[in-house]
Amino acid sequence: SLKANAQRFKSMIATKPVSAETLLVKWTEFVAQHKNLDNLISYGAQLNFFVYHSLDVLSFFAAVIFSVLAVIFVVLRSVLRDAVASARGTLSPR
Repeated sequence: SLKANAQRFKSMIATKPVSAETLLVKWTEFVAQHKNLDNLISYGAQLNFFVYHSLDVLSFFAAVIFSVLAVIFVVLRSVLRDAVASARGTLSPR
């Protein structure tokens, strides 16, 4: 029930192993001691917009899908043109 879940979360918050204040102090001391923390910067912050949002990959897949659909269209158009021509009895040379 909602009340039981709320009580459970309240108990979990009250008995968490590290308080927010302790965590803040520990991180502040860590940063003060080590100063340069470039290794904690996410690699995504270094990527440009195009790569970060995978637009290069999406554009490649779009090009592949477009190419496959274009080939299917050309083949179907050729097959249907030949089918209609043979049904009429006027098969045209290519």
